[in-house]
Parts: sequence; structure tokens; C-alpha cells
Amino acid sequence: MSPGMRAARAVATVRLLWSVVLLAEPRRILRAARASGEDSSARARGVVMVLGARNLVQAVVEFLHPSRMVLGLAAGVDAVHAASFLGLATAERHARWRRAAQLNVLTALAFCAATAITAIAGTTTPDRQETP
Repeated sequence: MSPGMRAARAVATVRLLWSVVLLAEPRRILRAARASGEDSSARARGVVMVLGARNLVQAVVEFLHPSRMVLGLAAGVDAVHAASFLGLATAERHARWRRAAQLNVLTALAFCAATAITAIAGTTTPDRQETP
């Protein structure tokens, strides 16, 4: 296994562990993010669990298919995710969600960067193999 593939799988493994935490402990995640008492809200827990499920699916795909194309698309998904929460992270009218959204944006950007670096490094499996 190439160093690039090991790096890609390491990032996918961290993402997998993060998704398990999001799915198993949404209340603790909300409490840790100080989401203004929202840890008891079924809606807030649901959002955390949906994010956990998305990360779980993405982790499995990245682990099984660590090609440049898949990792590039995965980094794009993380960038869109971060951008979609940026408004909530900066909006005054959603002050109770600001810290949780900011942490969400930072987490998505960290995964985006780590995944993009492994894709750009060009040491992962090629997107398609040439036949002799």
C-alpha cells in the first residue's frame, strides 16, 4: 500500500470515528459546542445525527475508493458543507447556534484540507488503470 493511500485511509478513519461520535453522542456534542441548551432539542440532535450519517457515508466511500477523483469530490463536499453553515456561523439572529455552527465550519474545513492534500499529493491510487 502506497504512503498516499495510507494517508487517505487515515483521514477516512478519522472521519469515520468522528461520524460515530456524532451519531452516538449528539447531546454531548451539542453540550460541548455550548449550543445554548439545545442538547435536549430533538431537532438539534437530529441535525447532528444527519451530519454524522453524511460523514459516515463519505468515510466509507473514501476508505474503499481513495482515488484522486473521489478524494477531490469529497473535499468539494466538505467545502460546500462549510460554506452552507457559514451564514449560520456569522448570523446575529442565530446567536444560540453560532458557536456550534462555527465549530461545524472548522471541522468541515479541516476535513476538506486533509482530504484535498491527499488528493493533490497524487500518491493515491489512480482514477483508472491503464491496460497493458
